[in-house]
Amino acid sequence: MPGSLFSMSAEQMIAKARSVKSAMERDLTELTVYGVTAPEIAAFNSQIDDADALPNDDILQWHWTEAIAAREAKEVQIRTVLEGMVARVENRYGAQTSLVKVMRCNDLSRKNAEALKESCQNAIVVLTERLAELSGEGLTQAMIDNIETLRDELLVLMDDVTDKARLRTEGTVTRTDVLNAVYNKMVGYCKYGKLIWEKVNESKYADYLIYDDGDAPQTPPAAVENLMIVNSIASWYPSPTATSYRVAMSVEPSQGVWEQIYAGESTQVPVPLPQTGGVHVRVQAHNNAGLSDPTFVTKVISLETPANLSYGSGELSWGLVDWANGYEVEESENQSDWTLIWNQNTSSMPLTVQSGTWFYRVRSMYGNVFSAYSDVLEIDGNQVGG
Repeated sequence: MPGSLFSMSAEQMIAKARSVKSAMERDLTELTVYGVTAPEIAAFNSQIDDADALPNDDILQWHWTEAIAAREAKEVQIRTVLEGMVARVENRYGAQTSLVKVMRCNDLSRKNAEALKESCQNAIVVLTERLAELSGEGLTQAMIDNIETLRDELLVLMDDVTDKARLRTEGTVTRTDVLNAVYNKMVGYCKYGKLIWEKVNESKYADYLIYDDGDAPQTPPAAVENLMIVNSIASWYPSPTATSYRVAMSVEPSQGVWEQIYAGESTQVPVPLPQTGGVHVRVQAHNNAGLSDPTFVTKVISLETPANLSYGSGELSWGLVDWANGYEVEESENQSDWTLIWNQNTSSMPLTVQSGTWFYRVRSMYGNVFSAYSDVLEIDGNQVGG
């Protein structure tokens, strides 16, 4: 995404361009030596008006944020309906029934829009096939039809979020290009004005100064603070001497590749979250002296289940998972009552197995985001020296 060529707000730049235009109208006679004409000044004024009329990023961002809020409200509605279906299935077939997974209705609270779409589709198929059996739990065809309606409404809202994100990107690029064109034109005219009045009229010379050098920042701004991502919105506290901000994101756990997603004055920006995995977001404050140190935040959407849970040489081990910053290992004697015995960011743990039969499982974690549990590992302590 292109950045601004000027180190002031867009509103300040537009106001300055209008001021320069007025000075040019006053000084038209002197400016003719540089080929400046009244029609050219009028065209410059139209260029300023066109730039000022374009929706700013706050408006485009608001449309995107509203679309995200509508989609998330529909997600909540779908989760509530599907949770009711899970309760009916479990009441009819037992709490351990595999049908909940077949419906893709396990861990509904952690499913995003894309996953909920699949949950709706699978639930429709399973519930339709077992409508007669589940009618005793209050299931009706109208309820199944309602799930299909909710799924279709979700698809429309998902497309709307995508469209609003595209319109925001295109609108921001267009406005930045148009504002930069106005700025470049103004810089050229100001060169003429300063040449004309530099040694003749100090007051008129000042009319063509774009920046007051005495007020220009001498150092880059401080790094932003309190950077966070709530739902799909990144926000931060303003940096006192910043005139704009640069926001970039990386969907690689290693932060190998960064993509700039915003350059402007706002202190909150929608982030196009991935459907799975996670995202790093980097924010830098900017002023005429340069960029601040970056501030980072990470949001994880989902985690893979640790694979290859195994035991050997007094150690329980498993495969590392991208984006995870911890692993929880649980132990059980009966696969019903589980006890947490490990909670660290490692791919193994020391384990002395006592006599008898023991069961183990592991899941990855990042904050309050958890993966599904791994397959259960059964260990006979009598066979491994317990």
